[in-house]
Amino acid sequence: MTILSWMTYAITVGRRVLRATSFASTALVVVACATLPPTGPAVGVDGPEAPAPPDPEPTPPPTAGTPDTVPARDLLAALQDLCAQPTFTPYDVAPEVRNVEEVRQALNREYPPVLRDAGIEGTVITWICITDTGDVANVLVNRPSGVPQLDEAGLRAARVFEFTPAINQGRNVAVWVSIPMTFQANP
Repeated sequence: MTILSWMTYAITVGRRVLRATSFASTALVVVACATLPPTGPAVGVDGPEAPAPPDPEPTPPPTAGTPDTVPARDLLAALQDLCAQPTFTPYDVAPEVRNVEEVRQALNREYPPVLRDAGIEGTVITWICITDTGDVANVLVNRPSGVPQLDEAGLRAARVFEFTPAINQGRNVAVWVSIPMTFQANP
């Protein structure tokens, strides 16, 4: 893929990111794509083309009894790194909530009775890391409600979500989404 292709991709992804996440994530995507090394042999200013880099050693084919994929512990480590803090992952198909009614019940169950009885309401905006299987791997507060007990209740309720996995180029991918959790005294 040429640098121009990467830049076009970065601009396209950047537009999606601006609609979905913060400016900092967009800047990170654009900077990361803009600093990719050029593909193909380098051309000197006054001289001939530079020699092509040596071919990498071929990967031996998998032997009988060994998986031809990344070991599970490496996948788990990569998922834990991805889900440590919110980050942008491109996707073509957004994840969808599969258990809306269960989440609604969890919000009612987790709403602290003392706050409900006092009429204290609020919305905590959560970050939720969704694995490539649609499970919730991590939840964080994106924007607090101003009431710490509601923030904690929102995090507990967010763990109840079940999603369809996000898909990018035909493959399931782990992603972060931001979802508001609203507590109302009289829903």
